[in-house]
Amino acid sequence: LVAETWAQKMINLLDERDLGILTGVISLLTGLVAHDYRGYEACIPKVCAVMERLARNKDIPQEYLYYALPSPWLQVKCMRVLQYFPTPEDPEYLRAETQVIHQILTGTDMVKNVNKNNALHAVLFEAVALSTMLDLPDKTLLSKSVATLGKFITMKEPNIVYLGLEYLTKLTGPDTLDAIKQYQPQCVQHLHDPDISIRKRALDLMYTMCDEGNARDIVGHLLQYQITADFNIREELALKTAILAERYSGGGNKSWFLDVALTLVDKAGDFINDNLWHRIVQVVTNAKELHEPAARSSLAQLRKGSSHEMFVKASAYFLGEFGHTLGPSEPPLGYATILAEQYKTALPGTRQIILSALAKISMHPGANEELRKRIGALFHANAGVPEVELQQRSVEYFVMTNVGANATRLKAVMDPMPDFPERASALVKTVEESNGETADAAAAKKVRSAGGIVAPPPMLVPAAAANGANGANSNGDDDVDEGFDEAWDSWEVVPGNPKPQRGAGGGGRG
Repeated sequence: LVAETWAQKMINLLDERDLGILTGVISLLTGLVAHDYRGYEACIPKVCAVMERLARNKDIPQEYLYYALPSPWLQVKCMRVLQYFPTPEDPEYLRAETQVIHQILTGTDMVKNVNKNNALHAVLFEAVALSTMLDLPDKTLLSKSVATLGKFITMKEPNIVYLGLEYLTKLTGPDTLDAIKQYQPQCVQHLHDPDISIRKRALDLMYTMCDEGNARDIVGHLLQYQITADFNIREELALKTAILAERYSGGGNKSWFLDVALTLVDKAGDFINDNLWHRIVQVVTNAKELHEPAARSSLAQLRKGSSHEMFVKASAYFLGEFGHTLGPSEPPLGYATILAEQYKTALPGTRQIILSALAKISMHPGANEELRKRIGALFHANAGVPEVELQQRSVEYFVMTNVGANATRLKAVMDPMPDFPERASALVKTVEESNGETADAAAAKKVRSAGGIVAPPPMLVPAAAANGANGANSNGDDDVDEGFDEAWDSWEVVPGNPKPQRGAGGGGRG
């Protein structure tokens, strides 16, 4: 349906006086301009004329009065279609739009009749949506929209509170942020509302109203709320908390970000995915001033015990990459021992990361030959586990750290990771996708500006295994863990034992 064919027909149809026909015409026009508004600009004054007629209750048949409100469904359709167009250049048409919006904003109140109340607020919320689309130098209309919606979130009616929170979120932008931030206390209260849908909308609003000035306060509330929040909201809550902490971590706030991130991973580990702790690792790796604090804080928390699996993953990475920054007060043997203890109860995915960390720790300054042999014994004890990835890592790390002169030749392989390339956060993309707007008027939303490797020697096994327990690694996880414990304190070369076999699968190094 090209504009050259339909534009003039639509203009003529908009002159129709019958409100029933006009309702159908506006619906058709909305479908046309939702695809491409160009060529239909001449319809703007016609739609404005219909809006003014309805606003003034002029020549409205009785059958189109809904609780004395002139055809509210047509009013909504008129304001919806105007959202697809740019701001009118003709001052008269612009004045017509703003006057109608102003009249709706100032003349809508709560009434006892539920049906009339619903109709009034349907028109009101569409007027607010239209006001956000108009590019006006005078922000009075936006201020009135914020003030009107602010009243709604203080009411007792759940539906009105929900809509107020939702539209305040949509209204948030550089030119309205200061006005919306005054409702932060009400948002905090609504985080504890009995209705989970209201709690979710309150979380959305707090996320969008956050800026440099209130970031610490909002993130603090969200961290505290994480403890009592409904399970259905905790994943989104953790995601948005992490995003805000990173977004406002500049200008000396890096250590604050680290504190928030580690607390979040430890306390909300059940509700975060690998993408979140991966992002934390990227930020810390790229901020050299966080290397030593990240390793030290992780080590201190691990010593307290009862850390979440996700926290153990992150801590293993930090200690493997940055443990050498702790200095002589924390020798590698100390934090290697702690990671070895964590390995006993860790899940396979976490064990993979701990193995990689131990391999790196064996090359840290202060890591002597005895520590390398001790770590090598642990690798060897896991060379026959059922999990292919663990098996292959154990074999390869053993060869790299304990065979011939590989520990010297391959030392560079265990150097700390380089900085990650600067890239947009995948967490933000996840939030944007989960909050994706429908292909409606919101689709027209305008953004307001403000050398070789030596082969392995005979198999290393715990001393206990040399006395007849050669099959320890094939009897299940309990036996594997028992062999792991013994390997840490004793090891012995048993001539003639078969070499540990490489796993069939490759897998990445994490």
